[in-house]
Amino acid sequence: EIYGAGIAASPTASVMTFVNGIDPEMEQAIGAKFPLVSGHLMSRADPHGVVMGEKMRKMLGVELGEKVVVTVQDYTGGFAGEAFTLIGTLETGSDQLDSAMVLIDKDSASRLMSLDKRISRFVLKTVSPRFIPMVVKDLRQKLSGTDLKVATWEELIPMMAQLMHFQDGISLVVLLIVLVVVTVGI
Repeated sequence: EIYGAGIAASPTASVMTFVNGIDPEMEQAIGAKFPLVSGHLMSRADPHGVVMGEKMRKMLGVELGEKVVVTVQDYTGGFAGEAFTLIGTLETGSDQLDSAMVLIDKDSASRLMSLDKRISRFVLKTVSPRFIPMVVKDLRQKLSGTDLKVATWEELIPMMAQLMHFQDGISLVVLLIVLVVVTVGI
């Protein structure tokens, strides 16, 4: 995955954005889910497609099939931009993500950011969540002394992790209330 900050612009508006260069086939192979609201994800057939949050689409005032210019800071510190066609929108449930994220093809992101064969992030999926601490510890030991950083998704997106823990807590409280009501009823 390639990740960078940038700007998404339409003829009438512009929005600061996080640009994610992804390989949709690889993302789906590791089980990534994209909550599409309309359109579709980019593919090899349409490498100049862009997918963005539904809230961002509304802020930019664009519809599917219209052009969006994505500008990013490249690896050397310069700026590069390219026109993409809006091919899909998604809703993650997070206002922050839905109003500040665009997905483009990994090769397009690499070209825009002058990264050549470099990547920003590499995502690893374990067979079970209980293996995560062991894998992270092992990778951190093996990569110590390099410029590489190993982080869990909770460390990368702490706000999302807090939201998920909060939702788990609320679900537990609701379950306990239902259990108490059923027990009193019996």
